[in-house]
Amino acid sequence: MALTGYKAFWDASKLILGINAVGFGITAMTRTHKITDLVGVGTFGIAACYTLYRAKNSDKTKRMLTLCVCLWSLRLSSFLFLRVLKAGEDK
Repeated sequence: MALTGYKAFWDASKLILGINAVGFGITAMTRTHKITDLVGVGTFGIAACYTLYRAKNSDKTKRMLTLCVCLWSLRLSSFLFLRVLKAGEDK
């Protein structure tokens, strides 16, 4: 496996869990769900960048796919975040 086996998988899983735990903590403290989508979808982009960073070999295809995932993540999370800001709440 290019990401050095299961260790990279578990490291990425810990990263995702950690980011979502911080997002949950902020949500619990502020008692609003306005950042839930921003954190949840944004984590995909961060995880994609992390796994590309950890990959032993990185070719153009892997970099392009990572870029696409990051752009999708940025676009979707910003759309959902701005939508909930306009509506005032997430329904």
